[in-house]
This record gives sequence, structure tokens and C-alpha cells, in this order.
Amino acid sequence: MSDNGARSGAQGAAQHRAILDRRGVTPRQRRRDGQAEIAGRQRRSRWLQRFANPVSLRFPLVDPDTLLTRLVAAAGPLLRPGGALLMGTVNPVEYAFDRYLADTQGILQLKYPLPYSDATDISEAERTKLYGPNAPYEFSHTLEDQIGGQLDAGFVLTGFYEARKDNDRLGQYFPNYIATRAVKRG
Repeated sequence: MSDNGARSGAQGAAQHRAILDRRGVTPRQRRRDGQAEIAGRQRRSRWLQRFANPVSLRFPLVDPDTLLTRLVAAAGPLLRPGGALLMGTVNPVEYAFDRYLADTQGILQLKYPLPYSDATDISEAERTKLYGPNAPYEFSHTLEDQIGGQLDAGFVLTGFYEARKDNDRLGQYFPNYIATRAVKRG
């Protein structure tokens, strides 16, 4: 900092002290109030303005049945009041179709109940044929779990968005992706 900046900062602090003196604020009150202000800033700075979860819930590393609930519940305490939870997911309807028929023959045929699970709805051989030997397991969540879970956790839904995959057979008929914006009440 230049000498000029240091002097003006010192002058500003002196003016601030003079105003507090005129108002009868003691040095002890200043320290206490300043510490409270700093503590409040630290508390507020630990809260997030946004918590974003991209399209990742379909690849859970833990129990897929509880992952969504745990994620939304964990976001609440991290967000400041008015903070936004941004969630992206695959449209669950995408998992209901026979993907092999859709990709190879263009036939849209319902095959799987929702919520879908690679672990229980298809064989290992079929999964390998569709996605390759090293593909991660995928799981879907119902819209009730995705949107209702955010509402149950005390969030207010303020946005709902859809997007389609380019050059995708299923995407010709419905959006493949869903995103929500939910705000923490405050």
C-alpha cells in the first residue's frame, strides 16, 4: 500500500473513532461489537449461496435409495437462507425403455419399471453388451423422490428446466434431462 493509502486509511480510522467518541461508545463496546460483527461475518461466510449437484445421482457410490435424501438433507444446513440448491438429473422416463432396441433399431418399447437399477433390472451380460465392461452402474430416481425430496427438506421450488440430447432417439420425443432450482426458506 502506498504511503498515501496508509495515511487515508489511518485518517478514516481516526474519523471513525471520533464519531464513536461523540456518540459515547466506549473502547470496550467497540471491541465487543467488532468481535460480534467479525463472528457474524464468519458465520455468514461459511454458508453457501449455491449448492449445485450436476447429473451425478445416477452413479451413486453409496446406497442409491438413500443418496438423494441424504444429499438434499445435507445441502440445507450448508446454504444460507435464500440460498439455491441446483439439481440436475436424467429424466426417469429414459430408463423405462429398452435402450438396445432404441439405439439399434429405432424402436421405442417400454421394458423396465421405475425406479430403474442396473443392479437388479438387467443381467451383467446385458449391461456389458449395452454399456461396455467398465461402465458404472446407473440408477434412476422417481420425480417424487427428486422434487418431493427437495420440498420435504423445506426448499421452495423456484425453477424447473428440461433439455434434450442431440441426436438421441429418445430425445426426439421427450427431454432427456431435468434440472431444478430450489431455494432455502429463510
